[in-house]
Amino acid sequence: MKLKGRMRLEDGHMVATCKLFDGGTFKVRAPEHTYGLNDDFNPDRDIVDGWVEVTQEGQQGNACYISLPTPSLVHGKNVTVHEYEMIPFNTTLQDYGAQTSPQVPVLPIN
Repeated sequence: MKLKGRMRLEDGHMVATCKLFDGGTFKVRAPEHTYGLNDDFNPDRDIVDGWVEVTQEGQQGNACYISLPTPSLVHGKNVTVHEYEMIPFNTTLQDYGAQTSPQVPVLPIN
């Protein structure tokens, strides 16, 4: 599964800030090949949306118990997140009908 997060380079490592089930946040270091970025970094943007590969261990209602690729300093290797923060690994935004380029309507000028 993929866990949504806000990605940032810190000391040469990719770090994801993700949401816990209770609404709090946690940071996890994402090893190479275990994360993806939805946008590119540039001088004006040092944090981008992305995802981290995780293992779903269980689910009760809308709470998912997951294992992280590396332990979080505060929460350890396992955390609970909301099911809406996760998507299947082979799923992309286009599978949900997302547009790659936003279409801006052109209004006629009277």
